[in-house]
Amino acid sequence: MKGRVKSYSSRQAYGFVIADSGEQAFFHKTNLDSSVDEQKIKTDTPVTFEMRKGDRGPIAVKIRIAD
Repeated sequence: MKGRVKSYSSRQAYGFVIADSGEQAFFHKTNLDSSVDEQKIKTDTPVTFEMRKGDRGPIAVKIRIAD
């Protein structure tokens, strides 16, 4: 899926992404692809990711910065 970072707190190590379809998903820094520099994750950063179902709602995984 394609989308953008809605928010991210490096101090708390989690944030939210919004898919182009409008769906919102939680993510933890461990869900970032290993090639992603955590310091480059900012509000409105375009990203690609996969969506999974979590216990409390959608979770974004395999998050990469979009080209």
